[in-house]
Amino acid sequence: MKIMILFSGIIFMFLFLSACSNKEKTATLVIDNISISAEGPLFEGANTAQGEVPNRINAWAKEHGIELSQITSASLKKVTISVNDTSNLDLFSSINMQFASDQTDMIQAAVINKIQPDSKKIELTLSGEQKDLIKVLKQDKFTIVVDAILNKDYDANINLLGNIEIELKY
Repeated sequence: MKIMILFSGIIFMFLFLSACSNKEKTATLVIDNISISAEGPLFEGANTAQGEVPNRINAWAKEHGIELSQITSASLKKVTISVNDTSNLDLFSSINMQFASDQTDMIQAAVINKIQPDSKKIELTLSGEQKDLIKVLKQDKFTIVVDAILNKDYDANINLLGNIEIELKY
């Protein structure tokens, strides 16, 4: 009987320690200063700007000593857009951001429907559906597509900076 209790205790400790050592970890991948631009002339209403993002997850994984296959999921934590000069975002009434790549479907990332006057930097509201974000991040590159509603015609190019924070689980 004592051997059986001792044996049960050893099995319990082994299972407990195994469960603790396999705990999923989280970390943040920050991709900042993404150049997003649209060539003018631009017209009042819907316009599209784009920015290309080279693969950054490979370097991140190497830096953290993990294999890409160990990363189980990715989810957006924060998306901001700012002006790339001394102006403000008064030209825009709303912005919708998506991620696209050659091997994946387009993913709705974030949106802002009302931009406060004199804003130089805005934080977008994150989309609820991001299930394939990890697939996009593992591509050689992906494109940020910004659909912006302009309040008026604008003859020059638009240059914005994007910053994204992504929580990775591994």
